[in-house]
Amino acid sequence: MKRFSEFLRDRAGNAAIEFALIAALFLAPLFLGVTEISFLLQADRRAAHLAAVVGDLAASGGIEDKTDLDKVMALVLPGESASLQMSISCEADDMDDCPSGYPIDSGTCMGEADTMALLATSAVEIVIITRVCYNYSPPIMSMFTTGNITLDETHYAAVAPAPAPDDMTMMPDDMSGGGGGGGG
Repeated sequence: MKRFSEFLRDRAGNAAIEFALIAALFLAPLFLGVTEISFLLQADRRAAHLAAVVGDLAASGGIEDKTDLDKVMALVLPGESASLQMSISCEADDMDDCPSGYPIDSGTCMGEADTMALLATSAVEIVIITRVCYNYSPPIMSMFTTGNITLDETHYAAVAPAPAPDDMTMMPDDMSGGGGGGGG
């Protein structure tokens, strides 16, 4: 019992114990903030990935209407259709070259894209513009505040024009596996 009472009266180490108790109050918000930022970065990468996937699919002819767009959205970000809006549009030197049915819009995510400079300075004739608007609701901060963060991603996909029949080059006979044209 004497040792226990001496232990209670001993003041050595009080500063370390007080620091440990107070440091937890400062480190907890830091940990929560870093976690929240990592969630936000992950959501931003998912939105950018969705814009790229949909843009590439649209450029290759895989998305023709809003039904196709809704299917891709459900596959890439399942269960988040309420917070996700997308649009696909087409810009071209000759707008008749754009696929029929564009623009496709799944919400209010249409925006103005500056693609005329891209079309003027490159050999690209058709550009598919995919825009994703994702209303991200922070899981940790939503306990303390209300409101969402809108993540806005735009992807540009060039559509390669199909070669005209007269532009196609024939392979030399010796490379095509046919007879003639070489050796002696």
